[in-house]
Amino acid sequence: RAHSNRANLTRARTRPPASARLRRLARARAQFDDESGVDYELIVHLLRYVATSAYLDPETADAPAGAVLVFLSGWDEIARTQERCADDDVLGDGRKYVVTPLHAGLPAERQRDVFKRPPPGARKIVLATNVAETSLTIPDVTFVLDSARVKELSFDADTRRLLLSSSSF
Repeated sequence: RAHSNRANLTRARTRPPASARLRRLARARAQFDDESGVDYELIVHLLRYVATSAYLDPETADAPAGAVLVFLSGWDEIARTQERCADDDVLGDGRKYVVTPLHAGLPAERQRDVFKRPPPGARKIVLATNVAETSLTIPDVTFVLDSARVKELSFDADTRRLLLSSSSF
């Protein structure tokens, strides 16, 4: 019995106080800016990693190798990610990174921008919904990031309404 009390005391001493655990939880939740559950900080970090890595075009050996396609769950997530990229020290450099949204709500001319090659020495980053995953091919995409979030339409029998909610797959 004395051994189990000592073990409990040791566990109690090594476990952070409740306030520290709550602060860590709050920090983890703060990464998710909204109800969508998208970790924008992680997406921007991964984009920065791919964008600044040594992945160069084998033909030119100095230009970035291909575009990056990011799947997000909807327009709000695309817009927020685009804002985060614009505010980023690295990705916000419009000479090196061309961030292009793709969504059905955009005019056809803006949607066609995803098929244009970026200027020499620049890397294109396409922010799209997962609908683009099965409906089109962007020829110069060499990297894909997926937020693992989708918007689903469901029916609430109690309220007799359709609900659009974000969930992971």
